[in-house]
Amino acid sequence: MLAFGLLIFYHIGMYYVSDWGWHIKSQHQSEWHVTWNHLWFLMYIYAYSVAAWAVSLLFKLLNLAGFWPLIEKRVGPVLMILGVPIALLTLNGQLLYERYPPSNDFINDYFNHGRYFMAFVMGVVFVQAPRYWRAVRQWRKPMLAAALVSFAIALFLFRGGELGGEGFAQALEDLCWSGNGWLWMLAICGWSQYLLNKNNAVIRYLNGGVYCYYILHQTVIIALAHQLSPLELGPVLEPICLVVLTLLACLGGYEVLRCIPDLRMCFGITASRNPGLSSEEISSLPSTCRYGLIAREEIFFAPMN
Repeated sequence: MLAFGLLIFYHIGMYYVSDWGWHIKSQHQSEWHVTWNHLWFLMYIYAYSVAAWAVSLLFKLLNLAGFWPLIEKRVGPVLMILGVPIALLTLNGQLLYERYPPSNDFINDYFNHGRYFMAFVMGVVFVQAPRYWRAVRQWRKPMLAAALVSFAIALFLFRGGELGGEGFAQALEDLCWSGNGWLWMLAICGWSQYLLNKNNAVIRYLNGGVYCYYILHQTVIIALAHQLSPLELGPVLEPICLVVLTLLACLGGYEVLRCIPDLRMCFGITASRNPGLSSEEISSLPSTCRYGLIAREEIFFAPMN
């Protein structure tokens, strides 16, 4: 939920940063920005999901129900969580980065496929083999420390620093570059399990709209930005309005779309009219969410006189 929520701020940032290509640009642009990789594209996730679905069918046909328990028993967490992923990421960078740099065109984007698909597969591993997912939580402190150290080394290298010549120093540089992102993902997942693994009415309600918000947000941002730009609200008020209005538009779109059965699946919405909430839980929601549910019930589900 938090990861998808960040995309709203991410794309609004693209609207305001001058050297960050996007569909439209604000008249209030900045020349400097701090960003992160826009990791997931729908086409990539779809292709990997289809592949995972096909493999799961194959597992059922071959009666391989004992595969994951065997993996958990034979492969230790250190090797599965750290050794294999970082080694694969490093090898991927050494073999493919210069020949096939990131292009996001899906067909020839071999370097990106190497790292994206590896991360996707590790997500499947964490679901199928809970031992490794528990280890991520248990090792959250050393993971965070390792992520900070690798980031410091990567920043040193990015600014022109060198760890030495060929051989060991070069291998260490490659490991730092390739392992840094993975270590941060492990640290974030570990601390999220520890701090954010809660369940309540608000979280269940918002989780139900994750994919719908994801699909709607970019189109909403472009439409709103186009309307707000002529108003010349300035570089402070305009982005604030854009964030608030985008969130409200996504909320409204989610509430309307979930009432239309033929569109629910297209926007990643489950069939349930209410996301498993009791009347007491609905009353505990923030007013915006609560009024959205009440209005939807009155408009779409009230009995006709």
